[in-house]
Amino acid sequence: AFASLKSQILELLPALSAVAVVEYGKRAIEAAGRIQDMADRIGFAASTISALESPLATSGASIEEFAGSISRMNNAIGTAAKGDPAAIKSFDELGLSVTKLAKLSPEDQFNAIAEAILKLGDQAKITEAGMNIFGRSFTTMLPALREANGNLQNLKKALSDNTVANLDDMGDAMVRVGLRIRDGFLDAVSASIDAVERLYGVARELSAKELNIEIAAKQKALASLPADEPVFDNLPPGVPAPKTPQALLRDQIAAL
Repeated sequence: AFASLKSQILELLPALSAVAVVEYGKRAIEAAGRIQDMADRIGFAASTISALESPLATSGASIEEFAGSISRMNNAIGTAAKGDPAAIKSFDELGLSVTKLAKLSPEDQFNAIAEAILKLGDQAKITEAGMNIFGRSFTTMLPALREANGNLQNLKKALSDNTVANLDDMGDAMVRVGLRIRDGFLDAVSASIDAVERLYGVARELSAKELNIEIAAKQKALASLPADEPVFDNLPPGVPAPKTPQALLRDQIAAL
């Protein structure tokens, strides 16, 4: 029995491997699409987001949390640019010009701020300065910053921008194909339902005609019988009188 089971498993291995490869490919395309969407949302290169995944995951953080930190960074720069004293102080303490920062891309802004924060040296000062600009999630992304030495360009790129874009386009194409298949299927189902309803209508009309013919035949048979129905007077006590042919026909017509 074990030998038979082993041979069956060996026969299934190629199919299982193919399924695993397809599923892995599907997840890879979905991941690339998520990376591209995130990169577009926060203004970073897709390759940078891809490179960040591993160090962030190691420290218990995620790309989504990182994106939230970038949003807070953008708000802090915008608030400082509007003249808010507390926001300006956060950047002045790092030796950064808000005017110059505002002219940079979000990724370059992040690198400039991260490098300045890490130069503070003291852990308490690093944490305080980082949280002032990036929020509480700064502590979870700090290991990734140290690994990159304050510049995300130093991280090993897992995927190139072109690869992520191509995978994202492939995923979008697969979605469009899937939607076309779904719509085609629904159109076919709708057409089938219409056809079935038409057939049902025809069948119902034929059934109604047959029913009317049967009722007319029974009414004709009833009319051919004597109007005076027989009376059963000499039946034993407790024995019900049998139904006359006329009564039977009337019951059948009523049932129809």
